[in-house]
Order: sequence, then C-alpha cells, then structure tokens
Amino acid sequence: MGCDAHPIIEVLKDGIWTAAQSERFQDYDECPSPCRVLGQRNYHRFSILADVRNHYREHRVDPLFADRGLPVDASDQVRDELADDGDIHSVTYFTLRELMDTDWNADATQFFEVHAFGDAYQYFLEHQRLPKDWTDDWGGQRDFVSEGEMALLLMSGNGMPTWGPSTHKGWEDKVVKSGPVVTIKTPITYYQIDPVLRDTVIPELQKLGEPDRVRVVIGFDN
Repeated sequence: MGCDAHPIIEVLKDGIWTAAQSERFQDYDECPSPCRVLGQRNYHRFSILADVRNHYREHRVDPLFADRGLPVDASDQVRDELADDGDIHSVTYFTLRELMDTDWNADATQFFEVHAFGDAYQYFLEHQRLPKDWTDDWGGQRDFVSEGEMALLLMSGNGMPTWGPSTHKGWEDKVVKSGPVVTIKTPITYYQIDPVLRDTVIPELQKLGEPDRVRVVIGFDN
C-alpha cells in the first residue's frame, strides 16, 4: 500500500500562525509550490523529513524532524486537516529556519543503496563514496550489471555512460544518462538523496516570509 504526504505551510502573522498553502483538499496540479513538491510521493523525502517509509530500497537514514506531532500553536486549518482521525499518522513540523540551518552535506546514512553509472562507480572505487555533486540519475536507459562486469567494462573503455534524450513518456525533451549501472551501498548525504529540499523547497519557502515565520506541518496516510 502506498503512502502519501499532506503538507500545510503556515506563516506567522501578528503572532498567530495562519495556513498559507494546503495540499490535501486541492487538485494536485493546482496546488502551489512548494506545497506541491512536498506533497509528491517520494519515500526518500518522507524518510529524511519524518522517518516515514524509512526502509525503502534497503536503507535507513537519520530523519531530521520526526515525531514532533502538531505544534501547540497550530492554525485551525492544520488541526482540521491533520486531525488524528485514524487515517493521518506521523504528523510533524519544521520551520524554514531549521531547513536552512540543516547541514545538507552531512551523511544521512553510511549504507545507502544506489544505482551508479560507470563514472560514479569509478569514483566510488577510489574514494569509497560518491562524488559530492552526485545525485540520482533518472529518465535514461539503464543496463544493470554486477560490480565485476562493470569493472571489466571500465577496463575495456565501454563502461562510461552516454547522454541522450529520455526514453520515458513525457520526458523526451530531457537529456539524461544511459548505459550500464551497478548497485552499490555507500555513505550518502542528505543533499545527494534529495537535492530538491535545498535547491527548490527552501527558495520557494523564502518567498513566503522570514525563516522563523514560515513553517511546514506535514502528515501522512496509507
């Protein structure tokens, strides 16, 4: 059974927290960013933020904001939409300040399972971790091989990825990697797992107000 997130973004005005964006009772495509982004079904993101689905693809990360429950000064809309009705679970919250203060280059886990193309695997063999700028490549053709097969491909000069248009419907205009990939377990940072939190969510939340006056309250259902 799948798990979905239901974020509500609150802004502090005149000492009172007021709901500014809500995902749960809107058409998904009409929901404003960053609420829409936080509402995407992304188990890596759920794991990082709230310790939800934190065993996806045989990994566990150190969650940032788990098990806080509803804020004591939550808005009426938050209390209504994220009420403990037997459906919503794992409610937690965090401020924009806390997101901005997070060390995104810190390791979230030491044993994260990833699918690495030849260039990343070659770096992994030398450094026992992935490059700092590595993020998961999606949208291209992947040919899964063993570590031994990848090593032979690299020695023969045939292990490096190629670049070209995506083969996935709706993504044809994107240029993505293709080629052999190998599954490895490696230390990995919060940013490498989910760069969207730092690169998209934080800048969008900053448009709503000062860091201590913007917060996200989020709950989940199955």
